[in-house]
Amino acid sequence: MDLAKRKPTTTSQAKRDLSWLIRIGFVFHRVTNPFIRLILRSPLHSLLSGRLILITYTGKKSGMRYMLPVQYARSDGELIVVAGYHQHKKWWRNLRQRSMIQVCYRGKWYEALATASEGDVGVITPLFPAYLRRFPASARIRGLTLDPSGGVEDEEKLREAAKKVVMVGIKVPALKASA
Repeated sequence: MDLAKRKPTTTSQAKRDLSWLIRIGFVFHRVTNPFIRLILRSPLHSLLSGRLILITYTGKKSGMRYMLPVQYARSDGELIVVAGYHQHKKWWRNLRQRSMIQVCYRGKWYEALATASEGDVGVITPLFPAYLRRFPASARIRGLTLDPSGGVEDEEKLREAAKKVVMVGIKVPALKASA
């Protein structure tokens, strides 16, 4: 039997098969994130700030402050972030209840309210298309097709995809006033 064609028999087997990729991603981000944070806080922020923001939050258990760059899209005056590989990441769990955070958006710091929604179709489905238009590869990865206007062609597939997503909505009052 060809091992390359063999499918994992259990969920834990499937996780082990991807674990090397996740470890590489962790190391990559561990090395690159300090440089990205530096650029996003500098006068050179425009190199990255069209796709990335910095968020600073406080850990619920540790009380420590954390800062990380995340990919974002705008929708109705709100910044939205989809936590990639959310099963393997913990940062978004600190935002399950509405939390005050700081956001560096296009080189300026703002106070904001953030809330993470895990698989909440009612919250995620209306916001998700804006994120998918901004990052079409994310739509392809999820098996979704965008129509010429940027909407998702199959609403049922969109709802199914929303069940598997963690989305963080970030409300920045100062941006609503200027939007």
